[in-house]
Amino acid sequence: ALDDAFPQRLRARLGDNCPSFLLVAGPLSFLEQSMVGVVGSRDPSPAAISVAMEMARTASSAGRAVVSGLARGIDRAAMVTALGCGAPVVGVPTEGVLTVLRDSDTRARVDAGELCVASPYAPGSRFSAGAAMGRNKIVYGLADVTLVVCSDHGKGGTWEGAREAMRRGFGSVAVWTGEGEGSGNAALVRQGGHPVTTAVAVLDSVSSDEVRSPFQGEL
Repeated sequence: ALDDAFPQRLRARLGDNCPSFLLVAGPLSFLEQSMVGVVGSRDPSPAAISVAMEMARTASSAGRAVVSGLARGIDRAAMVTALGCGAPVVGVPTEGVLTVLRDSDTRARVDAGELCVASPYAPGSRFSAGAAMGRNKIVYGLADVTLVVCSDHGKGGTWEGAREAMRRGFGSVAVWTGEGEGSGNAALVRQGGHPVTTAVAVLDSVSSDEVRSPFQGEL
């Protein structure tokens, strides 16, 4: 966290909970972009997948990057859609950078300057439940606002990550309340999440002092 390139937003948002380092592959400049986070289940419904994709398209059209967790399901749907739109994408994995880059498509996206992978874990680290929770706060901390597309009630990483973000002030949390929402979404709204039924409403929920410079022109 002493490097000048370390994301200032993350430092300010997470405080004492900020990781001591990030190992990064891909464009460092993406970490300071105006970003929308998209999170949700690894096994979502088709309707939830559509929501994630629409959020990524809307964010891209508004000049914002997309940040998520590189997991299957909602994360991947949002990230692949954003990449297809030409938006900068930041992936925060539960594994180390070298482990993630064993995937040929991920490696190709990083090499092409389309994807930034930022991990707070040792290069060869593998998945663990604890690492997933550590990853979640970084997504919330980097994003201007994070959309919870679908969450199980009372369990799972999406549920716990959203509750922690709201409780500790790690970031702005929007919660989908339309078709495709999860069993835990209504409860997250009751606990402080901002209810939304359109992707545009997610962007509208961001206060002006939260927004950083959007991406411009070629990446």
